[in-house]
Amino acid sequence: MLIKTLEFKLSLNHAQSASVERWLDVQRWVWNQGLAYLKEFEAFSHYNKHDKAHAPCCPVPWEYRWQKGDNDEWVAIPFSRIAAGKQRRLCCPIPQPYRQPKLDRDSEYSLTPLFAHKLHPEKDWYRECPYKISQGTIKLLATSWAEYRKGKRKSPRFKRRGENRTLNDTQTGNAKVDGKYIKLPKLGKIRVRSLEKRWPKDATVKAYRIMREPSGDYLLLVGDVPSEQPKPSDKAAGFDAGVVHLLNDDAGHHIDMPMPLQRRLKTLRRLQRQASRQVKGSANQKKTYAKIARLHEKIRRDRKAWHHKLSTFAVRKYDGIAVEKLNLAGMTKRPKAKPKADGSGYEHNMAKAKAGLNRKLLDAGIGGLYSMMEAKAKAFGREFVRVPAAYTSQTCNACGVVDKASRKSQSEFVCVHCGHSDHADTNAAKNIRNTAFPERASYLALAGKVTPVESAKVQTVKQEECKPRSRKAKGVSPRHDVAAISHLSRESVGVDGNNGSNPHSFNRKKGQKSRSAQTAAQIGSQLSLWDAALKRDRSLIRD
Repeated sequence: MLIKTLEFKLSLNHAQSASVERWLDVQRWVWNQGLAYLKEFEAFSHYNKHDKAHAPCCPVPWEYRWQKGDNDEWVAIPFSRIAAGKQRRLCCPIPQPYRQPKLDRDSEYSLTPLFAHKLHPEKDWYRECPYKISQGTIKLLATSWAEYRKGKRKSPRFKRRGENRTLNDTQTGNAKVDGKYIKLPKLGKIRVRSLEKRWPKDATVKAYRIMREPSGDYLLLVGDVPSEQPKPSDKAAGFDAGVVHLLNDDAGHHIDMPMPLQRRLKTLRRLQRQASRQVKGSANQKKTYAKIARLHEKIRRDRKAWHHKLSTFAVRKYDGIAVEKLNLAGMTKRPKAKPKADGSGYEHNMAKAKAGLNRKLLDAGIGGLYSMMEAKAKAFGREFVRVPAAYTSQTCNACGVVDKASRKSQSEFVCVHCGHSDHADTNAAKNIRNTAFPERASYLALAGKVTPVESAKVQTVKQEECKPRSRKAKGVSPRHDVAAISHLSRESVGVDGNNGSNPHSFNRKKGQKSRSAQTAAQIGSQLSLWDAALKRDRSLIRD
């Protein structure tokens, strides 16, 4: 049994949809009000912890001014004064009296009772939303704030109208599944498609979430779902992330990403130009923006689906997985401007080319893929290791010598010491695996055999080029277009790094006819080809 999250499409009626819309506005107010209290407490604790004084516009030392109060008693009123010559913008001419903040601790335990008693519980618009959902929003805010205080993420932001899209209920037993229907608090019974087939009968819903996406409303159920534990395989694999190929393993296989953003970039730009020409705030512009939002959702879902397939395959196949520890934020930064020596302007810094590279790296979502692999490896009891990426592409896997001259090109690696030749990404993947799992290392230097090696012979799995027929052709459905199915079948399992051959070029023999799209779908995906290659050549996987 594993705790999983299953997603279902909701079909709400008009009244239920209106209720969800009002609840989203209430939760937006709850989030913004709680974040304002947290920001206030952060500023309060920053300026004066001893006296617990707060001056939002005076980040300067305190002074005191004595004056008579209401009862003709002299009281000290704190204020700030800046001498001449200093920054005048920090001066506050109005004295700031002491006042206590609304929070005494910036944690979930102080936020929960605060919202329970102080945030207008008597208002109808607030009490209409289930209290459990408000508690879920408070818990999510407290978690985000705790991560921000630890330095793991940026500070939470205030949400504008329409930005809040989720309703969270993190308590068990509030949602009850009854066959094809689910009963939610204050929404009643809702019929959910494929709920009876996908959700186990005896499983309890531990938490649920309602998400409002551009394509409609979705229901996410969290609970214990039966799952088959993978059998021990006694195999380990190293993965190297690349630019030409998304992933490269130590056996010589190259996995390509469908690149959902790149494939829809032309359509996205056309819609954005169309929206910019339309009248601001008009109904047609809103329709265009809705199309853009649905397109972005499609891109995100395609990328996530591919990550799920690839991570599940890798976790079920290997007992140990090693990947690079990448600094993706630094890799996707824009290049700095280079001023000319004479001060007349700036030199060309290849900013446009770097922007294209950054877009490709972000489109692949390598960080999300690694995070998904790590989470699934932990759930299945597999070993997941992140290896520092320094010198992995310059180290020879055969003799262990580090020399940047061995990296001849993007795909070619020839050791200047022993002559070992291999694909550059494959060589880096082997180094990553050997660093993470030393017991599986196979350096020739450890055996005392450092001899020049000829060009690496990597076994390949042949695949005939499959070009889809025209969609207008008789008997071919547009659904079975190879480009629409996936890019999984366009994979080269082995690449010869010396001759610089294109891994995606599958030349068929002269006179040979191309197969239909349905036949291409039956050949199998890239993952099935990868699995066949592993079974076919056991020597590529270290015993």
